Amino acid sequence: MVGTEVRHARFEAIAQSTPDAIVMADDAGLITYVNRAAESIFGYTLTDVQGQPLTLLMPARFRDGHRAGFARYRSTGQARVLGRTLELAGVRKNGAEFPLELSLTTGEDAGRVFFAAIIRDISERKRQEQAMREAESRAQELARLRELNQFKTQFINTAAHELLTPLTPLRSILYSLRTDPSHAGDEKLQRQLEVLSRNLERLARLTGDLLESSRLEAKKLGLRKGPVDVSALGREAVEAFQEAARNAKIRLETQFEPGLVVEADPDRIAQVYQNLLSNALKFSSAGGRIRVETKRTPEAAMIRVADTGRGIDPAFIGKLFQPFARGVQGQDDVQPGTGLGLFITKGIVELHGGEIMGESPGLGRGATFTVLLRA
Repeated sequence: MVGTEVRHARFEAIAQSTPDAIVMADDAGLITYVNRAAESIFGYTLTDVQGQPLTLLMPARFRDGHRAGFARYRSTGQARVLGRTLELAGVRKNGAEFPLELSLTTGEDAGRVFFAAIIRDISERKRQEQAMREAESRAQELARLRELNQFKTQFINTAAHELLTPLTPLRSILYSLRTDPSHAGDEKLQRQLEVLSRNLERLARLTGDLLESSRLEAKKLGLRKGPVDVSALGREAVEAFQEAARNAKIRLETQFEPGLVVEADPDRIAQVYQNLLSNALKFSSAGGRIRVETKRTPEAAMIRVADTGRGIDPAFIGKLFQPFARGVQGQDDVQPGTGLGLFITKGIVELHGGEIMGESPGLGRGATFTVLLRA
C-alpha cells in the first residue's frame, strides 16, 4: 500500500510539473484526473470534471465518434488512436473551440484499465502556420501582379511606339495638303484639315503619355538636372496657356517669387506645369479662375496651381495619381483622356525627390495641386 502511495506521489509530482495537459479517464470513459496544465488549457478544475465523461472536453461533432470508438475498444480491445499523435479540437469551459495535439495511451492500475491523454494546445502554432500560408499566398499574388504589370508596361510601350510610327508621315501629308495653293480657296476642305490636325496632335499627346507612363513604371525616365528657375518656367507655362484660357473665358492669375532656383530637369518641370495647367483648364468653366504661384518654404520650392472649377469628389481623391484614373466629376461626367497626366506628374516630382498633393473642398468648389521641390 505504501509503495502504491509513493508511486502515485511521484506521478503527481511529474504530472504537475509538465507543461502539457494530462487528462486521465477510467474504463467507463469518465475523467479521473487532470493536472494543472489541463486546468489552465480547458478552464475546468479537477473538481469540475472528476467523474464527468471525456466528451465534456470535445466539440459536439466528435462525441458520437468517440463513443463508438470507446465501445469498440471495450468489446475488441482495439483502438485506432492508441500510440498515435493526432490533431483534434477541444472545447474550453467558456465554449471556445481550439486546436490540440493529442497522444493517447492506456495501462492498468490495481487491476483496472485507465486511459491517459497528453494534450498540447497548438493554437499559436496554427496561427503561425496560417500566417505563413497567407504570407506565401500574398507573395505568389504579388509575383503574379508584378508579372502582369511588367507585361502591361511592355505592351503599352510597344503599342505606343507602333502608334507613333505612322504619325510623322501623316503629319507630313497633312501639312502638304494644308499648304497646297490649289486648296487655299476651299474653306470646307480647310476646316476638315484643321479637324484632322487637331485630332492628330491629340493622338500624339496621348501616345506620348503612354510612353512616359511605361518609362516611369519601368524606371527608365531619365533626368538631366541643373540649376532651374522654377518661377521663370512657370511664367513660360502660363504664357503658353494664355490663348487657350482666353478662348475658354477663364482668367489666369499668377504670383511668382523671383529667384526660386532648384536642381532639376527644366523640361520635366515644364511638363509638370503643363500637366497641372491642362488639368485645371479641362475642369474649369467660363468665368472661372486659375491661379499659379511659386513660393519659397523653409525646406522646398513650392509650386501651386489652384482653380475654381468643378472640384473633386472626396471618394476620388485617393485615386488622383493612379495610372489611368480619369477625373470623375459626376456620375455621368467622365473627362476624355488617358488619365495619365497626374500619374506622370507625380512620377516626375518624385524622381526629383519632391512630393505632390491634390485637394478639393468638394464638387463644384475647385481643386488645388501643390508641388514641393527640395531646394
